[in-house]
Amino acid sequence: MPCNHCPLRESCQRPCPELEALLPREDHARLARAFRLHASEFLALLAARHSEVLRMLDYEPQLSGRLRQVFRMKYIDGLTHEEIGLRLGIARRVVGTYLERAHNLLGKLMTGRRKRQRAPTSGSRARKR
Repeated sequence: MPCNHCPLRESCQRPCPELEALLPREDHARLARAFRLHASEFLALLAARHSEVLRMLDYEPQLSGRLRQVFRMKYIDGLTHEEIGLRLGIARRVVGTYLERAHNLLGKLMTGRRKRQRAPTSGSRARKR
């Protein structure tokens, strides 16, 4: 459950282990540093990252081939770039390239969906006439 819906949000001092477990392992260290530096903003950062990962996972089925495989290993299996590279027999740098391509494609898909949702309906009515 994201922190913004948690009944303990006002009294919480650290993220719930269940919520933290939903994030890729590399995010745990990043978020721990953020908590030490900015404890008051930490839960908002955690909730935002969780929402971002969930949005990306909604679009994951639209990835294909190696992009999808690497993306799933990172965000579903929680593997590091190095672990993914070892399992697939590719360089860690190549894993980063695949993830960058996947993020770029997902970003385009996500912004394309937003544009379609915001598009005026008058244009579609004009075509029907």
